[in-house]
Amino acid sequence: MVLRSGRIRDSRDGGRLNLCPSDLSRFGPDDAVIRSTDVTPSLNLRPAQDPNILAGLVSGGHVTTVGRTWHKPLPAGIIARRPGRDTLDHHGNRGSMDVRLWVAVCAAAALACAPGHIPGPPDDHPHRVTFDGTSGPGAGRHVVLISGDHEYRSEELLPAMGRILAQRYGFKASVFFTLDDEGFIEPGSSNIAGLEALETADLMVVALRFQDFPAEEMQHIVDYLDRGGPVMGLRTATHAFQIDDGPFVKYSWNYEGEEYLQGFGEQVLGETWVGHYGNNHEQSSRLIPVESRLDHPILRGVDDVHVQSGGYQAYPPDDADVLAGGLVLNGMGFGAPPDPDKETLPVAWTRVYTGASGTPARVFTSTHGASEDFLNDGFRRMLINAVLWTVGLEDEIRRDDDVSLVGPYHPVGFSFDGYRRGVRPADLAGFDTPIMSPDRPTSTDSAGSDGALDG
Repeated sequence: MVLRSGRIRDSRDGGRLNLCPSDLSRFGPDDAVIRSTDVTPSLNLRPAQDPNILAGLVSGGHVTTVGRTWHKPLPAGIIARRPGRDTLDHHGNRGSMDVRLWVAVCAAAALACAPGHIPGPPDDHPHRVTFDGTSGPGAGRHVVLISGDHEYRSEELLPAMGRILAQRYGFKASVFFTLDDEGFIEPGSSNIAGLEALETADLMVVALRFQDFPAEEMQHIVDYLDRGGPVMGLRTATHAFQIDDGPFVKYSWNYEGEEYLQGFGEQVLGETWVGHYGNNHEQSSRLIPVESRLDHPILRGVDDVHVQSGGYQAYPPDDADVLAGGLVLNGMGFGAPPDPDKETLPVAWTRVYTGASGTPARVFTSTHGASEDFLNDGFRRMLINAVLWTVGLEDEIRRDDDVSLVGPYHPVGFSFDGYRRGVRPADLAGFDTPIMSPDRPTSTDSAGSDGALDG
């Protein structure tokens, strides 16, 4: 039999089933498995631990089981029993699987996954999507990327970045999102869970803005910093936290205590929120490498960096190694003329911070990082190089490494509240699902401005 890749879709809810015949080997001869790493776990079930949950197929835009149609995506890791054996439906009612359904399940399971896919346990955490690499310099290393800004669409950039790190470099990349009460991505909501993943992380990538996470989640970030874990901060990460009270208030961007002045941004990344230095949607920037740092591994192969996000004011400390400055342009094209009234300020730098454990850790910061910026080859290469550098793999950086995008990438024009609605992290799983589907609506009722707290 010739195996070919395929998809079964739930057109109403956007669910997808990745069907891998090799997954069947994990179960007994009387079981068949439909495994999905990019189907939202919409029901409170643990099907991988319950061999009696009935399987379903997507037909005519709906998920269908014996005697019942679901209008929601199936949970990940559904198990189907062979015909004639007792089964339980999602209400716990006993029944027997129709032979025709069993045949359909077997036929569906014969569809192979995309080339290079290695089956694994389904990622059923509602806040997370995980991309697993298999080979490359990052093999065996874990990168945790945390999205939660209101404007610059890190919920698009970070999963796109995670895919590159996994497929092209072998990293395991776990991307976390802030959600609304229904489990859909809501950028900047502060509703997040699962950050205990940082316990095994080799790098934390932060693209947050004015967040006040639940105490148990913030503790995982603090523990990571205390042990001296490497950090990358993008765009609004300089003002990642705004915490009014409690044990973590010192991490706020505007904290005034001398022992941790200006919080996480200043103390770890090297700068807090200062202000805009270029009008969004009117002034783009070219990144100009510092002449004396052209041999830095992060700049290896980096050329023609042009970003859409407006500049920020930034004055990193003396211990920072500034790699590039931002030339603010009067226009949105690469060839637009420079703004004669603006000097070139730092936009990308490295430094070292020391955690409470006494362990020094590498840091990379860029004040750019909108999802549209990631379309630029040079900017994308700089960020991927920075990942390798922060985890100590600078010797693995090659000028011609493949940093091309993996799968469809459709970033929206960044704005406040302008994110794609109705998207769950699980909708982004795999290497060929769209980030994000253009079919998902956005709100264009409001757009970013340049007020003091808009950054």
